[in-house]
Amino acid sequence: MKIDLNNEYCVSTDEFNFILRKKRVIGNKVGALKEAKPENIGKIRYTTIGYYPSLNALVHAMLINQVLTCHIDGLKGLETMITEFANSIASQLRQLGIKKEESQDN
Repeated sequence: MKIDLNNEYCVSTDEFNFILRKKRVIGNKVGALKEAKPENIGKIRYTTIGYYPSLNALVHAMLINQVLTCHIDGLKGLETMITEFANSIASQLRQLGIKKEESQDN
């Protein structure tokens, strides 16, 4: 299974876990340890953020990652970012036909 959550993240699964992956575009960065092959520049690659036992744990980790990497000043901006994040995830789950109760841990 692979589900695109938004333009930045996707979820896949293995036999035991939900896997959070972050999308990135391959390019040559100054100071990179390894130079990208010319034929790979511009291609999309997913890097693994983490493995989670439940969808709730994955979404929680994704929110924490968003908060830690955002450049927001003040609580109001943080509140807005968290609300937008929650609405985005809820919308994606609705599109997939997953209700809130189904996605929660028991």
